[in-house]
Amino acid sequence: MTVRVGRLASGMSAEDHRLAAAIFMSPTGPVTTRGGCVPGGFVRDVALGDGMQMRILPGQAWVDGNSKSAQGGYTVTVDAPETVSFSPGHLSYDRIDSVVLQVFDDATDQLGQGTRGLVRVVEGVPAASPVAPISPFNSEKLYEVRVPSKASTTNTGIPFTTGAASDRRRYTSAFGGIIAEGWGSAFSGGYPGQYRDNKGRLERWDGAAWQPLPGTVGPSDAPGGYVGQYRDNGTRMERWSGSAWLPAAPATAFAYSADWGGTTSITYAETLTDTPGVALAATFTAPASGQVLVTVGSYAGNSLSTVASYVSANIRKGSTIVSAAMDEHAALTYKNAGQSSVVCTYQVTGLTAGAVHTATLAYRTGAATGTAGFDNRFVRVDPML
Repeated sequence: MTVRVGRLASGMSAEDHRLAAAIFMSPTGPVTTRGGCVPGGFVRDVALGDGMQMRILPGQAWVDGNSKSAQGGYTVTVDAPETVSFSPGHLSYDRIDSVVLQVFDDATDQLGQGTRGLVRVVEGVPAASPVAPISPFNSEKLYEVRVPSKASTTNTGIPFTTGAASDRRRYTSAFGGIIAEGWGSAFSGGYPGQYRDNKGRLERWDGAAWQPLPGTVGPSDAPGGYVGQYRDNGTRMERWSGSAWLPAAPATAFAYSADWGGTTSITYAETLTDTPGVALAATFTAPASGQVLVTVGSYAGNSLSTVASYVSANIRKGSTIVSAAMDEHAALTYKNAGQSSVVCTYQVTGLTAGAVHTATLAYRTGAATGTAGFDNRFVRVDPML
């Protein structure tokens, strides 16, 4: 059949129904779609602990049929926990097994297994450097499990509590939806204008590569349904972190003072003489990347022409300094330079995404015998998305 019309009153095969449903899923080709889980499903039940069994909690998935062309896809719901068992380990080598959600459809795969869905273990090959087995047709990989040599029910079992299971769930979406971040980001988009969440940023497929850019979905006051979901709250775009809506594109923070002040401290101090005594600080929210650019500057000089003056910044989360002021991050007037306008920009990484931080200017002189003076002081923090 060349032209297959969906939702006719009669005359439709099971394959026609699958192809009709696939129209609404994220495409990977003219008649193929991206398979994947619905975010939040198929979580490993950690309460089961170590041993030779693994329990998978309920979930839903779209399994793209790939045992033949133009096969369509399968909507699968697992409505109760599924427990799978692993074979004993090899005497000498570890192996890697895969836990997959597989659809058996004898009309297309001709495996003689009838028509059914199953959560099952695909056993790998023991080796000194084991690799995961190839996933079977019509399946979605959920986890990879490293089975140690000699593992058994009577010996030491599989150490699930120390990381034996690796999450391999990937996610899909309806056509036009944002693909949530899951395992593996090295996949191509299905069409220009497709969106995905990748490590805290929204990306758009331009036909050749994923390009980062801000984006949004409709407004909502309810908690997010999965990590990487976006919303427009009316004033800014936000991303669901799993526990809170955080700014997807935090704003630049800036603080400035035109008051002159001086210091004779040879270590970094946050206050200056001849000023109101309040430290100059900019408050900002760390972006999802945990990275910012900090820019410090001042019109500065020193009472001794042979002594340098330094201005840097202390970055704090609460009362804890996470990036201390230092000469490598300082704008400075070098000796014999006189009074100058100076500026320095540097990168700070490892910040806690979504947490409030402060950037406070700190100053020092190159020698206690010289007074370092600072005017038109400022600090600016720009998020790196």
